[in-house]
Amino acid sequence: MGKMRALAAASIIPLMLAGTSAMAGTFKQVAAPAGSISAGVIGINDQGDVTGSFTSDGVTESVFAGSIDGTYETFDVDGVSAQGRSINNQGRIVGITFPEGSLNSFDRPKNGAPALVTKDGTPVIGIAQGVTPSGDFVGDYFREPGSVPQRGGYKGKNATYQSDVDLPFATVRVAPRAINAKGDIAGWFVAEAGGAPQGFVIQNGAVT
Repeated sequence: MGKMRALAAASIIPLMLAGTSAMAGTFKQVAAPAGSISAGVIGINDQGDVTGSFTSDGVTESVFAGSIDGTYETFDVDGVSAQGRSINNQGRIVGITFPEGSLNSFDRPKNGAPALVTKDGTPVIGIAQGVTPSGDFVGDYFREPGSVPQRGGYKGKNATYQSDVDLPFATVRVAPRAINAKGDIAGWFVAEAGGAPQGFVIQNGAVT
C-alpha cells in the first residue's frame, strides 16, 4: 500500500455505529458487503445511508453505499481502488481513488457513473470529503509547485474544481473535510512544517 493510500485508509471507521456516554444512542452493527473480508464506514447522511470501502482480496478496495442492513450498491472508479468518503441525502457520493500510487478525487451522482474531479481538464491530486444536498463538495489538493500552501483546500461541483478554500493566515496545508447546506466549511490546517493539525470552521465567510 502506497503512502498516500495508507494515510487515507487510516481514517476508515470500523463497521459499527454507536452511542457514547456523552451522546445517547443505539449501537448498530453495519452489515458488511457480500464477499468482503474487510470493510469500513466513512460517511453517513441524514437518512442513515452510509458509504465507505471494502475489500474481497485484501488488496483492491471498492466503494459501497446504501442502508446499514446491507442493501448496498458497489462500484469501482476506473478499475482501481477507491473509497466513498461522504454521501448526501440524494445519494451523491464523493471520495478518493488510488491510481498507480497517486490520489485522485471522484464525484458520483446517485445511480450515475463516478467521474474524477478535474481542474482545467486535469484530475486533481487530493481528497474529496464533504458534500451538500445540492452537490457542492470540498477537499484538499496539491497545488502548482511554488504555491503556498502547497496542499490547499478547494470547493467543487459536478466533478469540477470551482475555487480554492483559503484561510486568512499562513499555513502549509489546508484540509476541508465537511460542508453543510449553508456553505459553512469545517476541516483542519497545519500552520508550519512539523506543526500539529488544528481545526477550523468557515462560517458566513468568517474563520473560527
